[in-house]
Amino acid sequence: MAVTSLPVDGGLPAGVRLLTLPTTLTPPPLILDRIDPEGHTILFGPGGAGKGCLVVSWIVRLTNQGKSVLVVDFEGHADEWARRVAGLGGDPDRVEYCSPMKPGWPGAYGPLWSDENRGLLRAAVDGRVDLVVIDSINDASVGADISLAMTASNYAGAVQYLGVPVVSLGHVAKSGESEYPFGSVYWHNQARTTWSLDGNRKLTHRKRNNYATLGSFNVELDFRNDVLRGVVERAPVPGVAKQIALVIPTAQATATEVVALVQEAASREGWPYRKADTISRELRQGWRVVNGAWVAK
Repeated sequence: MAVTSLPVDGGLPAGVRLLTLPTTLTPPPLILDRIDPEGHTILFGPGGAGKGCLVVSWIVRLTNQGKSVLVVDFEGHADEWARRVAGLGGDPDRVEYCSPMKPGWPGAYGPLWSDENRGLLRAAVDGRVDLVVIDSINDASVGADISLAMTASNYAGAVQYLGVPVVSLGHVAKSGESEYPFGSVYWHNQARTTWSLDGNRKLTHRKRNNYATLGSFNVELDFRNDVLRGVVERAPVPGVAKQIALVIPTAQATATEVVALVQEAASREGWPYRKADTISRELRQGWRVVNGAWVAK
């Protein structure tokens, strides 16, 4: 696709005529079915939920695909990142690491969006890495109030300036902050994709610009001798009522046929086996036939 500069005094090299842009909605696939491929993804939740472990598993999967990742760790836990990448079998040669809060950092002791810091990180990223991971939004904001719209805007601008997909981890203190990062619609609006991970390690897709919702997953962490050895994301097993709703026909079918459909789906999808009596009882309690079709009561 040809890119034509907008005809304005001085020129805008980054500008294009709208005529040159596609008008159909065909977004590229999410990276690992989790990360926005063109912008900012936020993974947020309370401390100890396993956000870092989950992101390391994403990093490892990418390095095993030949991709390179830069970890920008404002919390300064280099040894922890190294142990986790190694424990999950990642390629450490494809993971670069820096800590802007540690001695020796050539930039400013300041937020991600300071001119020095964003310039250094852009130079580190340019043409060398496929993804940046920032840990964490709270520390990268260095003294700024993360509840303010200006903080969210400054952070979003710095992330966009890096020019590659970015995953940011965010710590929240309250369970009520699970819908939006930090309970703030500002952060929700600035990111392209957001995920929450709660204290029960339930991963939920919160925002999905241009993408269908991916729902929720249960995250399981496998530690052996205090070393992370496995991370698994499992879709929650639907209850009997949900199983019936997923397979029930729109055209009339007998209760016996519906039971058979549920049991067949359970075998195919890996759901727990349900006895015919259990399915029939749920069907009697929650469904009825109206004009030849099953409908919920």
